[in-house]
Amino acid sequence: MIAYEITIVTSDKKEGGMMHNAWLILEGDKKKSREFLMKNSPVHKVFRKGCTDTFTLDGRYLGKLKKVILGAVQREDKPLGKISLLEEKKCAKD
Repeated sequence: MIAYEITIVTSDKKEGGMMHNAWLILEGDKKKSREFLMKNSPVHKVFRKGCTDTFTLDGRYLGKLKKVILGAVQREDKPLGKISLLEEKKCAKD
């Protein structure tokens, strides 16, 4: 088992946060993680405009990280809004 620390920074611009649950999948050169759900609730508020949230995904070793797939689960009472790539960081080559 290995713990992956995931940090998500939301924009401080208009519509920079969201009230939805989100999920992500980490993909390495050896394996792909299971879907990791990041829940948003009245008690545990995440993805707020201009904030940083950190999550820990416990799983198996995936090899060299190649891709992060991020999605959101729309709530019936709130529009999904926009998800934008603000900055792309390339992984260092061995």
